[in-house]
Amino acid sequence: MLDDILWNVPARKSVSAGGYIFQAGGPADVLYVVAEGEVEIALGEQIIEIIHREGVFGEMALIDYKARSATAKAITDCVLVPISKKHFLLLLRARLDFAIEVMRAMSNRIRILDAHR
Repeated sequence: MLDDILWNVPARKSVSAGGYIFQAGGPADVLYVVAEGEVEIALGEQIIEIIHREGVFGEMALIDYKARSATAKAITDCVLVPISKKHFLLLLRARLDFAIEVMRAMSNRIRILDAHR
């Protein structure tokens, strides 16, 4: 579904297995789409979700303009596509499938957190 975004955005970020992509409380200027690999999203010691190819993460900070609320760590070697705030807003306007994928990701994380209450 997001395959064309993966191939049409030239910027890439490689992260080795075990490396941190961002940490809770840190600054937020991009969201990521996973091109290759798996990423763990955690709140403290609690793993919230594992993100796979074409999965989106880091979007909350671009929506509410606050610091990162969770930590993202590469489980495997990863290739990520960073999406800037400006590009994010353009994609939301132009690509319904991207907007739906972002909403789906956020909804899924809310349901996971509700289940752990």
